[in-house]
Amino acid sequence: MPIGKGVKEVFARFFEDPTRDKLREILQINTGEEDFLDFKAMWPDNAKLAKHILAFANSGGGCLVVGVSQQGDGSLRADGLSDEHFMDKAMINQKTKKYLPGWLNYNIYDFHYVESEYASIRGKKFQVVLVEDDPQHIPFVAKTAGDKVRSGAIYVRSGTESIEASYEKVQQMINRRIETGYSTSKEMDLQEHLKQLKVLYAQLIKVKNVPTTEPLVMDQRGEESFEEFISRMIKCKKKRIEEFLDIEG
Repeated sequence: MPIGKGVKEVFARFFEDPTRDKLREILQINTGEEDFLDFKAMWPDNAKLAKHILAFANSGGGCLVVGVSQQGDGSLRADGLSDEHFMDKAMINQKTKKYLPGWLNYNIYDFHYVESEYASIRGKKFQVVLVEDDPQHIPFVAKTAGDKVRSGAIYVRSGTESIEASYEKVQQMINRRIETGYSTSKEMDLQEHLKQLKVLYAQLIKVKNVPTTEPLVMDQRGEESFEEFISRMIKCKKKRIEEFLDIEG
């Protein structure tokens, strides 16, 4: 569902200067989740939170509001967070940093509505994660593996979900980085690596589906089939890309 102009303006003001009043406007408008916005009743576990942050960072930035749940009919319920589930920001940062590149910028804001004319949030606490749009450093890559997080994966937002980016999405990110004036020869090198990897995968699919008469390939370990050779080249190319993106093994 497209986001109305009025909602976008509210979020623009909120991103510029997060305040209780602007968050109240968001809750009143009751938009539901979109690519740049997500609502959670409770804090996700560390790996899942890191996955959402990575996806927002690779999708132009975004906002995660904790303490609000989306109902089956699309409406929002602002239950807030209990004292027990109101998290220390330093602790959150500490637990997610092993998954996130050091140059990924995000902030966590606390909101406590002691008094509010909007009855559903009066006396309640919320926390908000704001992830900056930083085209200079996209794509952001997961540093290590966790629950439903794959080391070296690039995540993006798709509707209300954070999913692993397709080859085309990665290309779009690289193109955006280039178009915004942050291109260097390294970005062009990354594009070439990804193109080569795509060609190798296409060749592997072809070999698996159609019997090949390609000769055996010789290397220092002796003969290997053409399929084995392509599979080995894919592993080598993926390793090169990981090294290029400075991903920890």
